Amino acid sequence: MRGSFFGLGRPVVLAGAVFAFLASPLAAQIMPGQPPPGYPPPPGGAVFVPPADEGAAIHSYLCMRQRVAALRARMLAKKSALGALQRRIDALSARLRRERPRVEVNNPQSVARYKALLERHDALTEHSLKPAIVATRRAVFRYNAAVRAYNARYANRPFDAALMARIRANLSCGPIR
Repeated sequence: MRGSFFGLGRPVVLAGAVFAFLASPLAAQIMPGQPPPGYPPPPGGAVFVPPADEGAAIHSYLCMRQRVAALRARMLAKKSALGALQRRIDALSARLRRERPRVEVNNPQSVARYKALLERHDALTEHSLKPAIVATRRAVFRYNAAVRAYNARYANRPFDAALMARIRANLSCGPIR
């Protein structure tokens, strides 16, 4: 889809798709921060970005996308590790339930085996599960905060597709914390 204003139209990227959108210098002079006359405002309260700021906005957008993707990967890794740990604890819990009726209270070795299994379960729960839950919650919180910031800044915001491709080719973002 192509559109034009005073004969100028260029494709832009909006949420991964290519749309036609006017971004002429004349329109930016007429109504800075507003879409050109005859065009509806961008959805979601997005603001028309004059071309002079578009390069920096695209760089910021691409870096934010990288950050969100990295935080998502970290969050999923934490969730996976927590799930694996929970399965180990569940397996120990099931083993404890199976072994409990078999414990011979008059046999010190039988009691010692059950006690060792119980201590292993408790240690795994106390020293591994709780820190894993905290780490997973933090990762989820960081990811959700990044997604909220990304959506607030870039949801439904149009960008010039050609300029985005040029910036993406040499993209350099800071470390992801």
